[in-house]
Amino acid sequence: MGWGGQKAPYNIVIAASNTPTNEAALADYVCDGTADQTEINTAITDLNTLGGGSIMLLPGTYTITAAIDFTPLVDGSSQKEWMRFNARNAYIVAGGNLTSMVDMAPGATGFLQLLDIDIGALDGAKASYTVTQGVLMHRASNNFIRIGKIMHMSGIGFNSTQSGVADVGCFNNHITIGSIRECTGTAFNVTSDTDAYNFQGNIVTVGQVWDNGNGFIIGDATDDNARWNTFILGPCESNAGYGIYDYCGANTWIVNYLNNNTTADIDTPSNLSFPSTFICDVASGSIGSNALGVNFIQSRGSFEGLVQFAEQSSAPATPASGYGRLYEKTDGMAYFKNDAGTEHLAAGDIGARVYDASSQTIPNTTWTALNFDSERYDTSAFHDNSTNNTRLTIPAGQGGKYLIMAHVHMLSDAGGAARFLGIRLGGSTFIAVTKFDVGAGGEAGMSISTIYELAATNYVEACIYQDSGGDLGTAQAANFSPEFMIQRIG
Repeated sequence: MGWGGQKAPYNIVIAASNTPTNEAALADYVCDGTADQTEINTAITDLNTLGGGSIMLLPGTYTITAAIDFTPLVDGSSQKEWMRFNARNAYIVAGGNLTSMVDMAPGATGFLQLLDIDIGALDGAKASYTVTQGVLMHRASNNFIRIGKIMHMSGIGFNSTQSGVADVGCFNNHITIGSIRECTGTAFNVTSDTDAYNFQGNIVTVGQVWDNGNGFIIGDATDDNARWNTFILGPCESNAGYGIYDYCGANTWIVNYLNNNTTADIDTPSNLSFPSTFICDVASGSIGSNALGVNFIQSRGSFEGLVQFAEQSSAPATPASGYGRLYEKTDGMAYFKNDAGTEHLAAGDIGARVYDASSQTIPNTTWTALNFDSERYDTSAFHDNSTNNTRLTIPAGQGGKYLIMAHVHMLSDAGGAARFLGIRLGGSTFIAVTKFDVGAGGEAGMSISTIYELAATNYVEACIYQDSGGDLGTAQAANFSPEFMIQRIG
């Protein structure tokens, strides 16, 4: 057939009942607006005899009473044809109750691949009809699928479901949808009942997800069947349930805007083996506590500046030359590892500061550890106010470099003498000592600090030595005497 005086760029051309007459005259099939899937499916079947090819739907409205069915494009266990299906200017609307408007689930007879499908709009007309899903997709790999709009489904917008067929799911597809809106069910759903890896390696881009039952439900409570996918979303808002619920993990989510999704904007189960990564520009609503426990980065919104990582039980491998790695370990600390393999503490607040609420008596010429019966703060159980209360002890898993400081004020004596303040490790080894000489009747205010690498269960004490010739007391003064502190710095 001709096309502007030239050979047609498509093997089969289909016109809608309201396609302009001059364009419809060029079509191989002209629909009547009542069961337009008949002509469309006939054209798809025709490609079997052509060995693959291309179909174009001319601009117009196509009313369907059964699915547009791509499953004839399989033969046995592999695909028989390739196809380009250009319906980007077609408005396809349900004209009756349907299970699917577009069927890309060939069941156990093979799978679909190398399809290039472009559809303008799918309208489920839920005010008049029941449509279970706009698109049903399974056993389909390496396809390009573009849909301008999916809307008004009484069920799901886009559904990848296994339906009891094991072995092969949906892999390595590029799915682009302008918007999914006003679907009573979930906008984009992935589920199965026997295949643990139903949906993998896909890139899914959706411009807007709005006013649906849920936004994205990936997997279900019993099957972690959708991993290693990338989801790129524009606004996801005003959905009656979840904005995103990722049962599976190991997915990457890049989301522009999350807001006003009733149950939660984002959530996951609490026991993901492989956490997903969420990168959100704005999330002004609620983020489930489980989702906040996985990899999460947010630049603005309710959790502005939030960057979260799943904890690592040990340091990761050394990065390639010119790169570094930021991670959190199970000790609750953030670390940075450079390309030389050197691990540095990146951030954290681990430490304690303790004091004694009364003065203490220090014997003559005897190193004496100070008691501390109160705590200003203690992040990780370094200290006990009653048992071994002279000690600051390194907790399990918290070995590292520490800043250790003490301050004490000593009362005066008539004769004057030297005063010593030391930090003692393990009850015997001094790692820092300072001396203060006083004259007759003088008092001594002493401070000491040091940095030392300590292992778990190591403990330090603040000790005093004085040689006044008799007992000598410490002065108790709020906020500075006697005080003892430790802070992890590396």
